[in-house]
Formats: sequence, C-alpha cells, structure tokens
Amino acid sequence: MSNPSLQDRVVIVAGAAGGLGSVATAAFAKAGSKLALLGRDQSKLEELAGELKLPSNRAQAIAVDLGKPADVEKAAGEILKKFGSIDVLLNFVGGWIGGKRQ
Repeated sequence: MSNPSLQDRVVIVAGAAGGLGSVATAAFAKAGSKLALLGRDQSKLEELAGELKLPSNRAQAIAVDLGKPADVEKAAGEILKKFGSIDVLLNFVGGWIGGKRQ
C-alpha cells in the first residue's frame, strides 16, 4: 500500500545496502517513493535495487565514498539529473562495531 505523502518523493538512502538502510529502502519503496541508493559497493546496491523490484525510473544505485566531497557532489548531480529534486535524506553510514564502551 502506498503512502500519498511519500508517493513520488525522492529519497536518498546513504548506507542503503546495510541492515537498517535496506529496511528503510523497502519501506520507502512500498510507500511509492523514488530511491537513490548510496553506498560503497555498486554490486550490493544493484542487488538491493533488484530485490526491491522497482522500475528504473524509480531507483538509482550509486557507489560513492561519502568522505570525499567531490564524490558527494557528483552523486548529488546524478540524482538531480535523474529525478529533478531531492526530498528526503537518510544517513545509515557508520555505526557501532562492538567492543566496550568507556
């Protein structure tokens, strides 16, 4: 079932292929959003895009190093070229990898 407030909204998901990112992408895809999937591994992003079963006009997978400003600018340009706007940005990059907290 789609959510009218999210229908056709352009959503960038940084860290899309990770645990939380992939859950979020599935929810936004179900809501009818257009998705820009960002991460470091193009093959994982493409695999995720395939699992979402979205038509090419609703999904874009972009391998990017978000620690490099030039890469971020390039990715933003590609997203704007394809979708024309950006409505939502979700950042699932980084996270706790375990160990003791001080």
